[in-house]
Amino acid sequence: MGAERVDRRRAHSELPRSIGNREQTILDREIEYDITARSVAQSPGRRRRSMASPSVIDAGSGALLSTLSAGSGVDVISYSPELRHLYVPGSDSATMAVLAVSVAGKLALLGTVGTTRGSHCVVADDRARAWICDQDRGQLLLYTDALPVP
Repeated sequence: MGAERVDRRRAHSELPRSIGNREQTILDREIEYDITARSVAQSPGRRRRSMASPSVIDAGSGALLSTLSAGSGVDVISYSPELRHLYVPGSDSATMAVLAVSVAGKLALLGTVGTTRGSHCVVADDRARAWICDQDRGQLLLYTDALPVP
């Protein structure tokens, strides 16, 4: 299972228009929790490296419901409310973790997708696809998600 390269015309016509930021919080209004991933810098004085642990937080109480380590070089994450999947690309690991988010807010690793080194951001669309940036090569990768809904 991996991501396919996408030509620019197709990407331009099909890519969702919003992409998140470095510290992203996603609110799933249907099941009342926030999903967040914060990158923490490692190796001071060297190229920025990060490890992110996506977390699910109860929107009402602020209680931590779940957290899971997801890879190296994580920057921008995305969430599909239709599938309840969280996409977490790692630029250093050249992979993207696909996490299930249960109705109770628990995270579980569903699979790992091969990407390319330097692919650090992703945006999910409403057609069970995740668009992954490959800034080092100036292209996009497309992952079609066929993993089970939790």
